[in-house]
Amino acid sequence: MTRRRFISTTSSVLLAGFSGCLSGIRTDENGETEPPTYDIQDSLNEFPETIEYSASIIGGGLGYSGNPLALTIELTNETNEEIAFMEQRKALFHGVRNETDDLVLIPDVDSNDDSYEFSGGCWAETRAGGGVVGNGVQQVGYLNPGETVTQPLLLLARMDGSCPESPLKEVSFVTTVEVQRDADAPDDADSWEEHEWGFMLSET
Repeated sequence: MTRRRFISTTSSVLLAGFSGCLSGIRTDENGETEPPTYDIQDSLNEFPETIEYSASIIGGGLGYSGNPLALTIELTNETNEEIAFMEQRKALFHGVRNETDDLVLIPDVDSNDDSYEFSGGCWAETRAGGGVVGNGVQQVGYLNPGETVTQPLLLLARMDGSCPESPLKEVSFVTTVEVQRDADAPDDADSWEEHEWGFMLSET
């Protein structure tokens, strides 16, 4: 069983298009194993004049023993005023699972180094949600006009499941975010807008 972190330069890709370099097994001209490619694209509409999501592919792969599949999610305030959003971790895809409930996204942070391992042919979590999801405390995030928050993530098989069949096709992750356009507005239900957003991965 292997644990390893992936460190690389991020290349930003808006999800309205597609790009990728993610999981699987192939070799280069020197016979070295390298990850195959994926398409990544948005599966739901953007939010008009409020917030904008985007994604960046870093590298690695679910079934690639070198490094787990790593990506980033970015959330940008598109308004001219400070906004609040919640639940902060859920909005940034902490612990969000795919539609078949066998894959999960966890934050790629130092405290999660022991939260995943390569075993049985894929990278899988060893603690549910990386041990940081579901503590019962609602977290609210704040963004100034034009500000972006970036969340590094790892895609893993769930600890109580098995490695998915390869190649992965049309794997979707969707989350819900509530946005308050005026962060200083009274904290009541009418001041929050609820939206859904998601993205899809497919191996090419």
